[in-house]
Amino acid sequence: MLWDAITPSRSRARNRFARLFFAAAVMGCLSAHSQEAAQSEQAVSKTSASAPLKPDAEPYCGVPPPKWVSGPPLAVALLTVRIDPAGIMHDPNLLKSSGDPQTDQKLLQCAQGAQTQVAIVNGKPSEVVGVVGFLGKFWTALQGGGIAVCNSYPNVALRENMEGDGVYSYVILKDGTTTDIKITSSSGHRELDQAAVECLHRHRFFPFLQDGRPVEVQREYEAHWRLHK
Repeated sequence: MLWDAITPSRSRARNRFARLFFAAAVMGCLSAHSQEAAQSEQAVSKTSASAPLKPDAEPYCGVPPPKWVSGPPLAVALLTVRIDPAGIMHDPNLLKSSGDPQTDQKLLQCAQGAQTQVAIVNGKPSEVVGVVGFLGKFWTALQGGGIAVCNSYPNVALRENMEGDGVYSYVILKDGTTTDIKITSSSGHRELDQAAVECLHRHRFFPFLQDGRPVEVQREYEAHWRLHK
């Protein structure tokens, strides 16, 4: 079991409480933010142009690539995983089904041993438990079932055909909100960098856990700004 593997075995009662607490907290996040996410998606798709999430050329995990989407994309499925200090995922458990048992099984098998981003806690790579969403590949998941993709193009960037690649660092707080967002490597366009920073500021992630308790985690986000013509 996931929690038996990651929670200190001080007592069965504590482990049972931790599992129940985490499940309740996660489901509460999904319920509380699902309507907000839907409203946000509608607002973005109506008021701003966006760069679609480009699908992989080949199916990933045996699952066909997604269609191009506008606005905040929703994950096909959500998994809880244990991430070791090297960024390898272990002990995946289904949190939100894709609706297809075969797809769910493929994703569970694929997530085991897959590489993801290393979690930095107190300045060093650390083992944590987190939630990932699948949409073409595994992404850090947002409360409400979305994935951490910043794909809304600023109108001025669209008019001037701006493209570029940027890297941005940020910290996920214990409540899932973000802080300390910095431009690690600029896209080459102030408008695109600002859009990425504002997007990360709006994101609300599932908190990462250590020993059943939320911790602050430093992450990086790579934005690839492309106009699909």
